[in-house]
Amino acid sequence: YDVIDGKRLMLKNARGMPLRAVVFEPAAAGAPHPAIVVCQPTNSPPEAGQALILEFVRRGMLAVTFDFRGAAPGENRALLRKNVLAVTALDVAAVLDYLAGRADVDRARIGLIGHSVGGTLALRAGVEQPWVRATVAVGIAGDVPRNLPQNLLWLVGLYDEFRPLSEMLEVMEASNAEGLAEIDRTTGDFARGTARRLAVTATADHFTEFLNHGATVRAVEW
Repeated sequence: YDVIDGKRLMLKNARGMPLRAVVFEPAAAGAPHPAIVVCQPTNSPPEAGQALILEFVRRGMLAVTFDFRGAAPGENRALLRKNVLAVTALDVAAVLDYLAGRADVDRARIGLIGHSVGGTLALRAGVEQPWVRATVAVGIAGDVPRNLPQNLLWLVGLYDEFRPLSEMLEVMEASNAEGLAEIDRTTGDFARGTARRLAVTATADHFTEFLNHGATVRAVEW
């Protein structure tokens, strides 16, 4: 398949394992751009969440996503069958290093977004690499410190079959210093990196929330 408007890139993670990524660059030249790493689940192709990706790009951000299946058995993370999260976490770190080294990327404005298992990867990367400026976790819950990842948006569909709203309210309460469990209210401070928010898309379930326009808008604005 061909990825529309994307450029293929071959990287290696810290174990030397090859990784195919896809880079989407904004049309405007000039000052360094903010950038976003998009972590889809390992069973999804690079096209997963492309509407979201292109919205980031339309607003002037550079976006990178993954081809976790690759074009050869050695690149296919689904064939690992063990330590998949550990390996894909190294993949995310490799992409963050790549972005941080690009002259056209503003290192102070690099963020992460992930859906489902990809949300777990985004959360992990935001904790392990605390310089990342913002993280959006879609359709996933997780135990995180109250100060990391920086500026964390929990985003879930109202009809998510795996992450009911009651659970996400508990996650929100545990992840912010104010102990606040409310929807669409930001706690903390963006400048200090402690902002937290739970946003709910009223028309999405787990399998559509990464494609939903309301989720896209909330993620991009965060």
